[in-house]
Amino acid sequence: MERELGRGGMAVVFFAIETELRRPVAIKVLPPEMALEPKVAERFKREARMAASLDHPNIIPVYRVGQA
Repeated sequence: MERELGRGGMAVVFFAIETELRRPVAIKVLPPEMALEPKVAERFKREARMAASLDHPNIIPVYRVGQA
């Protein structure tokens, strides 16, 4: 991750370079205290699934959702 792009009420978005493919990506991260709440984590995943279903030049595609 190279730098923070922005933050909102639910998450922080970072700019990063995907190492294997060497392409720019945005990484959206839940703060640890929110990620431990099952309802919040499920809402985050639901939002990612919804965004992944969209296809538009002005919307960044979603490649992966996960937990670490």
